[in-house]
Amino acid sequence: MEKFFTIKKESELYKDYFQYLDDYKRNAEIFNEFADKHNIEASRFIPYKKYLLIVPTERDKDKFREDFTQEYGDGGLRQFKVRSEVGKAWTATMSDIRPAHKPTYFGLVHVYGHFTERLFNIGDVLYGSISANGSFELHSCMEEIKASEFYKIIEDYNSEHSNS
Repeated sequence: MEKFFTIKKESELYKDYFQYLDDYKRNAEIFNEFADKHNIEASRFIPYKKYLLIVPTERDKDKFREDFTQEYGDGGLRQFKVRSEVGKAWTATMSDIRPAHKPTYFGLVHVYGHFTERLFNIGDVLYGSISANGSFELHSCMEEIKASEFYKIIEDYNSEHSNS
């Protein structure tokens, strides 16, 4: 079963999502300043309050070889060791900063087994979808829309922005 919906503006999920976008922008600014200061070339990163993960360039791999933990997955993601110089500096940098964490439907929609979810905005409208093996009910903050409407919105947005 798959359901498509918008999220009501007065809901906590809506507020949390747009706070996440603000936090993400701030975290990106902080990372870019931090990377410049510590001569990190990587542009792909995942910031946490207590540790930093990057997809290192070859130069980063050579320079920080002793500072990384083991590689995560196939994407080359590496974490700076918490006790490394860079790891300690990152923790100090993030001490008063909220890390960006994209909200999920966990706790709002009771889905059992495997499921996938989407959550994205176009302007100030927040859209989502959930696809699951079984049936489920949407939370009261979600207003169901037709699949055709959902895909039309995405198609219109993509065609509008591909010509830019």
